[in-house]
Amino acid sequence: MTNKEKTLEHIRKVQLLLKYFLDKLTERSENHDISKLVDEESEVYSKEVINTIHAFDHPEYEHYLNKIRISIETHYSKNRHHPEHFSNSINDMNLIDIIEMFCDWCSCSSLDQDLSIKDQLMRNKRRYNISEQLNTIFLNTAKVIGIK
Repeated sequence: MTNKEKTLEHIRKVQLLLKYFLDKLTERSENHDISKLVDEESEVYSKEVINTIHAFDHPEYEHYLNKIRISIETHYSKNRHHPEHFSNSINDMNLIDIIEMFCDWCSCSSLDQDLSIKDQLMRNKRRYNISEQLNTIFLNTAKVIGIK
């Protein structure tokens, strides 16, 4: 195989891998949090969750969480982009899960006028014991895509 053939083969393999990620992310985008719209999650999410989505570091969060615990646990069990879905939190996630989780966090921070993405990421860094390196990647990505 010539160097040019090897280069072309490398390019094709990278293109196929990127297409795989694109397909998986498209699937995730089309199905993100769809479970919130059906069954036992629907009523709880429509009434409770959206109003306190960032409250996990609030002193009354545990009381609130107990009120909706069954729905939250059901939601986590159906949605891989939540660290709570896994027994080892973020350590069991894959890149596709991480990207969807990051997009979810960006959306949450954009819905809350008092919470910047930097604040959101710092809270989640503590909450999920995220490494400094991964947190910096999140911050860099938020900056590149214009999330504040």
